[in-house]
Amino acid sequence: MTQLHAVSGRFTTEPDGLAALTTPVPRGGLLLGRDRNGKPVPLEVFGPSGADIALIGNWWAARLIVFRALALGARVVVSSHAPDQWQNLGQWATGRPDRLMLVHGLANPGSIPSGTAIQPVLHVVDVHPEAAEAALTQPLQPWQARLTVVQQLIPAAGTILRAATFAVVQRLNATEATVGAAPLRLSGRDVKLFQRLNVDMAVLLGNGPEAQYLWFTPTSIEQQALGNAPRRS
Repeated sequence: MTQLHAVSGRFTTEPDGLAALTTPVPRGGLLLGRDRNGKPVPLEVFGPSGADIALIGNWWAARLIVFRALALGARVVVSSHAPDQWQNLGQWATGRPDRLMLVHGLANPGSIPSGTAIQPVLHVVDVHPEAAEAALTQPLQPWQARLTVVQQLIPAAGTILRAATFAVVQRLNATEATVGAAPLRLSGRDVKLFQRLNVDMAVLLGNGPEAQYLWFTPTSIEQQALGNAPRRS
């Protein structure tokens, strides 16, 4: 599995200057948001080789990513210790009850459907870090991706971050920045910048030689379904 390599990013523009998102999802990639130049930031999560994504963030960001994966035609399986946070999202996004399967706790590996190029599969692991590690021992099949949601960055989450192909990081508090510095390979500058992100921002690591700062820029439909981005820390 590809390992995460994070290096110092660039943060040279005011977040409030970004316009609302109007660009369609790029073909073949899941659109995370826009960069400081207004260009789409896609993430190639579905392909012949599986991808592990670690999200250090809140349910709002996790639900937005799932919403966009459904828009790409993916099937979604959500393993969660807080299933109420995921109720009705699949029905809202697709108008169908069968595109998002919700499991209380960690799903049995045999219950994760196989993916195809036409209908890939995203497994969302929204459980405690200790339980999430068990999910990581299951190899991903072609056209499957796994999104592990880290609500709070604690030392126990280090294994999740080191196993990730990509990491999406929302604003960190001082303690989290210290904990994440080693597994995310953050520079001293990154540690400071990650504590200054706006609520509608994140940093993508592992998608190139540099960290990518982005704004989620939800569409009006996404805002209607999910509301505005809440403060995380």
